[in-house]
Parts: sequence; C-alpha cells; structure tokens
Amino acid sequence: MKKVYLLGGIFFLGAATFAQQTSKSYNFHGAQLSKYNFESHEAQRPVTTTQNQDRVLNILWTEDFAGSTALTTGNGTYTVGGANGSYWTIGTAAHPLSSFGWTNAMNGRHLMWDSYNPNDSETNFATTAIAGYIETPVMDLSGQTNGAIVEFVTESMYCCNYQEKPWYLQVSENGGTTWSTDIVIDFGVDRNVPTEDIAHPMTYSVDISSYIATTPGNVKLRIKWQGTAADGNGQMNTHYFWMLDDISIYETPANEVQNQKMWLEDISAWFEYGEIPTSQAPTLTVQNLVKSMGSNSPTAFGLQVTVYDDAMTQIHQSTGGTLSNPPLTLGDIDTITFATTFDLATLATGTYYVRTVVDYTETDEVMENDTLWRSFDITDNTFSHFNFEIPTQETYQGGTAQEEHQVGASFLLYEDAELHGVDMYISDGTTTNPTDETAEIDFYIYEWDGSAYSWLGGPFVFTLEAGMIGQYNTFNFHLGEDGYTPLTLTAGAEYVAVLALEGGEVVYYGANSFDEDASSRVYFASDDTWYLAGDEPM
Repeated sequence: MKKVYLLGGIFFLGAATFAQQTSKSYNFHGAQLSKYNFESHEAQRPVTTTQNQDRVLNILWTEDFAGSTALTTGNGTYTVGGANGSYWTIGTAAHPLSSFGWTNAMNGRHLMWDSYNPNDSETNFATTAIAGYIETPVMDLSGQTNGAIVEFVTESMYCCNYQEKPWYLQVSENGGTTWSTDIVIDFGVDRNVPTEDIAHPMTYSVDISSYIATTPGNVKLRIKWQGTAADGNGQMNTHYFWMLDDISIYETPANEVQNQKMWLEDISAWFEYGEIPTSQAPTLTVQNLVKSMGSNSPTAFGLQVTVYDDAMTQIHQSTGGTLSNPPLTLGDIDTITFATTFDLATLATGTYYVRTVVDYTETDEVMENDTLWRSFDITDNTFSHFNFEIPTQETYQGGTAQEEHQVGASFLLYEDAELHGVDMYISDGTTTNPTDETAEIDFYIYEWDGSAYSWLGGPFVFTLEAGMIGQYNTFNFHLGEDGYTPLTLTAGAEYVAVLALEGGEVVYYGANSFDEDASSRVYFASDDTWYLAGDEPM
C-alpha cells in the first residue's frame, strides 16, 4: 500500500466568503508547501476541429445595458412591478455582500435583483413574501420562422427554502396586456443540494417558441424573483440576489446541443478528484450535463473525449457515452456518462487535460458551446477534490460560539492505502477577523458505513504559527500523535477527514466555491448531525 495524503479545504455552513481566484497545480514536499501560483491553463489549449463551421445565428434582439440611464437603454424603458419591484435596478454595482466575496461579480452594466440591501430588516432569512418583476420594452421577433430562444449570462445566490426556486420568466405577445404562465428558470442548483450559488457567470437558455406563435411582433419579457412559499420553518427562500446581462434572442436552430458542465467521474455514484495518487488512479470516466436547444432531436448521441499531457500532446481519444434519459429533445437537460477504457494508472506524475465535445449524427449549428475542458494531476501520494477550472475562495471555520464544529471532506478509495496526513492551505482572513495564529487545530478521521460515521483516528493535534499563514501546510499525523501508526484504508470504503476547532477560534483556509459531487461535510455537536457543507473541499 502507498501512503496517501488527503488535501483538505473546509466550508463552515453559511459563513463562507467567495474570492474569485484560480490556482495552478502544486507539488507537496515537506511540512510546508508553496503558495498559490496564479496561472491560467486556457492559453495553450488547441481548438477543436471535430465540428463543421458555426452557422450564423439569426439574432432577433439583444440587450447589454450599456449606456443605460436609470431603467432606460437603447431598446427603450424597462418597467418594474410587484410588491418589491424596486429591488430591480440597472447598474454597475457588484452585490453588497462583500463578506461573501461578490465584489468581482459581473463587471459592467447589468440587470440586478437585490433582495438583501433594500431589505435590511431581513438580516437572516426572509420570513415574509419577497417578490418583484421587471419588464423589457416591446420587441419585434417576427423575423423568426422556427421559434425563438432567450439566452442570458447570469449569476445568483439562493438560500434557504426547500419548497421552490425563485427565478421565473413570463412572455407576452400583446405588448404586456396578458402574460403567459410562469416559466421556471432552473439552474440545476438548490438550497445546499449540492450548492446554493452560481459563483461565476453561466449562460442560460429558454425556449419561448410556443409563447410567440400568434403575434411575434409585439413581444415583452417579464423577469421575476418570486419568494412566496414558506418552508416548515417559515422561511421564504432567500435574502440574496440575481444578476443578468447580455440578453440575446435568436431564432431556434435546427440542431443545437450545449455542453454545459463536465465532471471527471460519475458523480451520482462516486466522488470527483482533481489530484489522484498513482496508486489510486482508475480508468477515466467523464460525465457531462448537456442541454438541447435545437428543434430536432440528436441521434447517435455521445461525447468525444480527448486527453492531453502537460505539453498538449494528445495521448488518448475515444467516443461514446450513455444519456440518462434519452431522447434529448428541445429544452431537455440530461447527463451523459462515458466510462472510457483509458487507464490513468499508466500516466506519469504531472498535469493532464481532458476535452469533451458533444458528438451526434446531425451538424451542430452553434459550435462554440460544444466543448469543455478539465484538468487533473497524477501525484505521488495526494488525493484531492480540487477543481482547477472553478474559482477558489477564502473561507473559515470557527467563530464566537463555544460549540465545537467539525468540517471536512469525504473520500472514496479505488485501492487500499495507508493514510499519513492532510494538506491544507491556511489563509490570512480579514483585518477585523484574522486567522487565530495560536489556534489548536485537531484532525479526525471517520469511516462512513452507509448509515453512520464511526471514529477511525485522531485527534491529531497541531498548533498554528504565524509562518504557516498564507501557504499550504502538510499536517503529518505522526507529528500530531505520540506512537502514531498509519491508518489503513480499504478500497471501496468512504472516509471523512475533518478539521475540528473549539469555539472562539477562527481559522481561514482555501476552498473551491462549489461542491457538485457532494463530498463536503460539516458536523454540529448541538444536534449531533452531519450535513453537506456546500463548497467543494480542496
């Protein structure tokens, strides 16, 4: 068995910050490791040549909010309505939740629903209905013959009601006299299942063809935030925000599939890893979220998967995969999973890149959204959930409460291993609430048997020092416990590595801003219960 280090990165539920950063790979040598090396992987990636040239879309209407004055843009004047319609604005301000790191969110003029700042009395969760809408000027979409798609760039944060999603769209084809039923905007996220935010801009598309079939020359859109249904605690979803920009309406293509998200594992059955020890390396499985926005249903649908080494030399290519719920028709969102035959255990240590391209019999007409990239590292002995393609953030564990909290990450093993420690990036924190440089931090290891967590090892006790702040640190368990022997871990079993702090201590550390494979864990002693933490542990 090879020794294994788990790379920690922990999220305290409801208390994260969201700094937008990108981290490159790093090497683990000794007790202290290098800082973040800010560098992009994107520049060296080759352009796919597997698809025909993109068709020129028939653009019917656009809005980028540039040069707007109050609610008036070059398209005309937007109008607001509903009980909280004044929460809609057009402006350049980032969201005021600076403690949640949104200061870099959506630069330039954009459409903004802010149910936090105008509603200061709702300091925690909304317990009264919060709803409002904004309507576009009238638009002429009569230039289409095959229906129309609305597409926009968006960011949002959503919490904390289990009953509904707050994002809606309505369409009028008579200039706003009557409106369609609500069209639910589903970003594929829910309250902490697996994440409550869309941390960096995503593009979302809605088919409105059936709503403009009669009078397409007199169309208006109504964009709604609607938090009106309470959960069992009386909470009406959230006190956060929704941003939209670069709205485009174009004629529905005949053949168009969007490759929206990509994971390096079947995350419905396993966890995803960004760093994999050679001794744990499996055959490559990719899973993608795809959405059809074409009027035809694709046939012989699959993914073309290509793997490159760090010199961008192609080392593998294959095509295949199975949709979860075929066929894929207009507006459908589905996952496609492709278990390739490529054995990652044959790779030398280093960084590798995976490209996936949607592949089907018909010619895709919007090529720029067909391709996604991910990177991963093969390492000597480090297992990590870190995803290099999404933002990192500084978050913290601890606070003024006296209750002990435990936060950490779950790992499923492909092969037997011996566990020797946990790596963690310790951050500065803030001027008013910095990392406690003298905090005693304890690591525990648990095993999950499918119904309960059982203690396996710890506490492994360490005291932070000033020299450990602002860098990765390796917490070798043999330094944190007298008479320590390595913990034996078994293939197929699930283990949880957690950081524990006593109340009153604060430790900040680096983390990814997503937890799409639901690998994060947080334990509250007050109710003796484990929860999903929300972020993707590093």
